[in-house]
Amino acid sequence: MGESPRTRVIVTDVSDADIVRRIGHQLVDVEFLLGKEAFMTNEYELCNDRVRELRDFKILFYREDVECSVDRFWRHRLAAANPQGETLCLPQPRPRSEIEQSAERAKAVHKALLAKFPTQRKQLDDNLKLELYRLIQLN
Repeated sequence: MGESPRTRVIVTDVSDADIVRRIGHQLVDVEFLLGKEAFMTNEYELCNDRVRELRDFKILFYREDVECSVDRFWRHRLAAANPQGETLCLPQPRPRSEIEQSAERAKAVHKALLAKFPTQRKQLDDNLKLELYRLIQLN
């Protein structure tokens, strides 16, 4: 019996990619909305090709607090290309520590992945606990 395919998850921020990878672990393939070349050049064709390439995504995580206008434009374009995909805004920063903000984002990622993978609750719960423990150790 072969491995079940991983779910494609798109992020717009590097720190969110790390959190999604740690919590989703072997359930997800995490990719950035815009590859480095497309982001750096902001060339329409490169960005448009990237959106076409990613349009089978299942979840797109973004944060408005770190999103630039280029990301926003292409995020909307990608969401329109796949109305079945979920587009989820991660919690915005408040006057809290970076660790607390990361913990909030980790819990939001956990909740979204749990909705996608209800049969994987134990694994996702364990991954969330490990991530929260890792964040506590950073403090």
